[in-house]
Amino acid sequence: MAETFQLEVLSIEGRILDTQVDYASFPGTEGQLGVYAQHVPLITRLAEGDIVYQVGGATHTMAIGIGVLKITDHSATVITEMAINADGVDQAVIAAARKQAEDRRHERQSDTESATITSMLAHTLTELRAGRRRGSGSPPAGH
Repeated sequence: MAETFQLEVLSIEGRILDTQVDYASFPGTEGQLGVYAQHVPLITRLAEGDIVYQVGGATHTMAIGIGVLKITDHSATVITEMAINADGVDQAVIAAARKQAEDRRHERQSDTESATITSMLAHTLTELRAGRRRGSGSPPAGH
């Protein structure tokens, strides 16, 4: 059996994922970064994109916002502004939130309101993207 390592994903909402994985791929600012157990220690920035990870032959995907990745020989920790598992996404709710945010973006508002709406729109777009991959696999039990 292949050696595994601990994958932990943290966001402002808390611990999103904490599981043993066989392999994980991360959206680095310079391209995808593939990681197996015993990887050389590394700290790097992450771009918005997808974490793809394998557990016992099953492949799972999680959409993330920008963040930081810390790798040690037996763990990978992601700290990100947002992380969304495709299985928890309700497409109808997200589509309605996107429309509302886009409509509000065209209204007159303060800089603070504008920044909040832009952030909400980015979040809903990431959720929509994650939801489209819902059929690509589900997370390990309990996660």
